[in-house]
Amino acid sequence: MLNTSYDIILPAYAAMFVLALMLFCRSTRTIVTTAAVLLVTAPPLMILGSSIFSKAYLLSDIAGGPMSALALTPAFVAGMANVRFDLTRLRTALLLTGSGNVMLVIGKALAAFILPNWNLHFEQWLISVQGVVPVQPTDEYAIWPLNTETPMWQLLLGTAPHTALTFQTMIGLGISFLVMGVACLVSKKASAVLMPFAAVGRVALTMYAFQFVVVWILDLTKIGHNLDRVPFGDVMIAVATLLLGLLIAQRPVGPLEGLMRRFDRLFSPPNQSHKSKRTDQKR
Repeated sequence: MLNTSYDIILPAYAAMFVLALMLFCRSTRTIVTTAAVLLVTAPPLMILGSSIFSKAYLLSDIAGGPMSALALTPAFVAGMANVRFDLTRLRTALLLTGSGNVMLVIGKALAAFILPNWNLHFEQWLISVQGVVPVQPTDEYAIWPLNTETPMWQLLLGTAPHTALTFQTMIGLGISFLVMGVACLVSKKASAVLMPFAAVGRVALTMYAFQFVVVWILDLTKIGHNLDRVPFGDVMIAVATLLLGLLIAQRPVGPLEGLMRRFDRLFSPPNQSHKSKRTDQKR
């Protein structure tokens, strides 16, 4: 509603949480297999969805581009698989660290030495099959599917950030697994080091929403939010985030997190509601 310049992925997360109910009671093997299949199948479906659902707001949040639920589902399901393992065990930490390293190295090596050549041949093959598609402005007032854009299949082998393509997702998952593994290893020796980050994690929804309010205020006051010319701008943001997260985390639960739990209790059985309250108090 603030009309800032950033894309909001909360609708995509909402869709993913609903879709994840289908996997909630499935076996760990099924979830791992699903994540691997989605890593290959979700990107082309997302590219197709970004064409046919580009003007449909609800459907575009579900399957219409790199910020849609379908695009982010491979990483989401991989996260569901991770929490099935005991993260307090040394073996799990080493497995996450090792697999993350392997995925990151393979993904970066492919992006640097192999994918550019593959992409060139793939684009040439696309041109030979469909010809050169003339660039024409989309008639947004035409009936569907005449108001849709041409699918950008040439992006399928890309690795640019925020594209949610197969190899970019693999690189991102490699970094994520590596960070999780290192965090699990550090927590066994010096858990106090992770306390600021854990505090921010407890209020992740509040922090995510708060950043857009800050950006809106900075833009409204003509100050601007571009820190490209500010020395150590990224470090300033990281420090401010940790300090603010620590401050908000002094509460039993974050403001938006608390609202979400109250909303959840409206649809929970009475005994489940009391159990949730006790869990909140323990946390």
